[in-house]
Amino acid sequence: MIVLPTLPITELRTKQPEILNALKQSPMVLTHRGHSAAVLVSPEQWNAQQAEIRRLYLLLEAKQLKEKGEPTIPLAEIQRRIAAKENSVHVGD
Repeated sequence: MIVLPTLPITELRTKQPEILNALKQSPMVLTHRGHSAAVLVSPEQWNAQQAEIRRLYLLLEAKQLKEKGEPTIPLAEIQRRIAAKENSVHVGD
């Protein structure tokens, strides 16, 4: 279990600069009446976490397709198809 710094929710107004600075290092757990109420995360951390979750989901999906014996397309072929599609779109410009 990861232990994060905690902060009473009532201190959000009075300690904004300190909180924003601390969020560059780590998320914070906001507490209300001594109990965890929310987690405050910087936008950069949030976006990085969401991107990692998406990447892991895609890897899991690919693994499941491979285990089922579904046909797959090599990366080079996908890149070739994308390039061909982009070229066909730009030809008429």
